[in-house]
Amino acid sequence: AVLARALEQRSLYRPALEAYKQSLELKNSPEIATAFADLKARKGFRVTGNSVDADTPSPRICVQFSEDLVKTGVDYASYVTVDGKSAGAIEASGQQICAEGLEHGNTYRITLRAGLPSSVGENLEQPVVVNSYIRDRAPAVRFTGENFVLPGSARKGIPIIGINTDKADLELFRIGERSLARLISGSHFLSQLEGYSVDQVSEDMGSSVWKGSLELGRELNREMVTSFPVDEALPNREPGIYVLTAKAAGSEQDSWEPVATQWFLVSDIGLTTYAGTDGLSVFARSLDSAKAIANVEVTLLARNNEILGKAVTDSEGRAVLSPGLMRGSAGQAPAILTASSSADGKTDFVFLDMTKAGFDLSDRGVNGRETPGPLDLYTYLDRGIFRPGETVNMVSLVRDDSVAAADDLPLTVILRRPDGVEAERVFSTEPQLAGHAVSFALQDNAMLGVWRIAIHSDPDAAPLSEKTFLVEDFVPDRTEFDLASEAKVISPVEPAVIKVDGRYLYGAPASDLSLEGEIRLKTLRQRDEAPGFEFGLADEEEEGNEVIELQGLGRTDADGKAEVEAALSGLPSTTRPL
Repeated sequence: AVLARALEQRSLYRPALEAYKQSLELKNSPEIATAFADLKARKGFRVTGNSVDADTPSPRICVQFSEDLVKTGVDYASYVTVDGKSAGAIEASGQQICAEGLEHGNTYRITLRAGLPSSVGENLEQPVVVNSYIRDRAPAVRFTGENFVLPGSARKGIPIIGINTDKADLELFRIGERSLARLISGSHFLSQLEGYSVDQVSEDMGSSVWKGSLELGRELNREMVTSFPVDEALPNREPGIYVLTAKAAGSEQDSWEPVATQWFLVSDIGLTTYAGTDGLSVFARSLDSAKAIANVEVTLLARNNEILGKAVTDSEGRAVLSPGLMRGSAGQAPAILTASSSADGKTDFVFLDMTKAGFDLSDRGVNGRETPGPLDLYTYLDRGIFRPGETVNMVSLVRDDSVAAADDLPLTVILRRPDGVEAERVFSTEPQLAGHAVSFALQDNAMLGVWRIAIHSDPDAAPLSEKTFLVEDFVPDRTEFDLASEAKVISPVEPAVIKVDGRYLYGAPASDLSLEGEIRLKTLRQRDEAPGFEFGLADEEEEGNEVIELQGLGRTDADGKAEVEAALSGLPSTTRPL
């Protein structure tokens, strides 16, 4: 109790409550019980506030608590009512419960039932009622996309989403190609700019090229999409990147508040680069047709804005920059790759940020095949597994370093058992079309395991090619069955009729064979016919497949056919679909 009072004086209420609990377990003192009840009523599990998320398409009202809620195993929807009715959608996480699926412009009465549990073992002592009004959404505009390259051949429009506003104030800035290196090295590129950042971009790196307003469709609290016509605002585009900012007409924003920002450029040039020991290979293709574009001037810029090198694409759309240009450091490090072309009096321009990490495919095996040397052998077997007493057939094709057939090259083929002992050695001296065909007859008591074939041109040197196969005492499949049914589902009430059609692999029908079968059941969380929905209790444990044995299936007839009933019995207890 002394510790509890000390913790309470230091405003450590949760440890103080736990200390009071421990003290009462040791001694049931009325004085301590009174102090504990008083502190629990003031600082125990309780509602600390509420909030309204009104600026979303689907608003919600959230109630905050002093402690975390139980993560699993509790249906909090049963403790919440909205206007006296069962809540439709409840989200409980952390220290708050939110009632979702509400509407703007309405007042709601949220009631929390007494007994609502927390993660610290305490429950809500008294019912709590929260009355909240959800206002209409604040006027706002925003852009939808993150991509900044608009295809030159498509309809050039930038979608703008307006909410509860009739008009958007827009301003368009252009940052020239010689300012791109500085732009990339900063933090503004592709980000949502604040008011002072817009001023910095327009004054230090670019300039305003268009300013005006755009009429927007308006429906109360709905998001309305309007296209900004790029061609009308920019009939003649110059190399560089453009920044379009927007805000609701008449709205006042502080300089530190973010402004709706869309970075874009219009181009039909798509760039792909590959860096290797031979330098930087640049490929230019049309975004419209995917065809290679010739005569595109490619320029590599350094961080300090100096031009490192230039090249022009050939008929295959390829240009190569020497490897030395990619080795610069500090200010001479590559920063921007620009590409431009002129046709019909119009200039097309695009650029690539070289400071970003490329796709590293080394974990997927980029070394390729090792160089075979002066001779290249391709060896294959008729199967990968054999039984004792069977014959292993091997063919090895030989090519020289010019991929010509090596007709006059004899080979030594060595067969080794799984224990490494040489079982047989064959000299193949008469190839046909540079192909060596060798057969090995396995003994009836051949050792089981992995056997190895090594092909040599010189028996004392390393093998030119190796191949392994498995020897196992297995029984291959002799029959095959096809199953068909007109039923789409199987229910416990109505069994499904399954048609069986069996045959031996050599062609004869699998007649007069007894049938055995089973049904495997698996629980599901989602169904294809209800996308976006999950079924069943979230805290239900995931179980393995349930197996139901089918009884009394009978035998196949003279034609290898039969009809059996698949009935469900002993279904597992679950809230999920099967």
